[in-house]
Amino acid sequence: NFHNRQPFPAMNEILKTELETYAKELPKLLDREGSYVLIKDTEVTVYESRSDALAAGSEKYKQYPFLVKLISRIEPTIFFTRRLDLCQA
Repeated sequence: NFHNRQPFPAMNEILKTELETYAKELPKLLDREGSYVLIKDTEVTVYESRSDALAAGSEKYKQYPFLVKLISRIEPTIFFTRRLDLCQA
């Protein structure tokens, strides 16, 4: 079935190492809560703004995937779907 195919690996699989690094480093990062972290593999750098972190990641890692994430004690739940019928009230 066309709709069940995943032509690209899931993002959490692509950024598995980066997400694990974030989870491991979070207790140390919380003193910078509200800032943004740039992570590639296990390399961690903190920036004051999302745009600074994205610019640095794009400059340094070019076309390779990297993670930019808000440092926060609370992990927001975000749900994206292409099935609009799930979004109706």
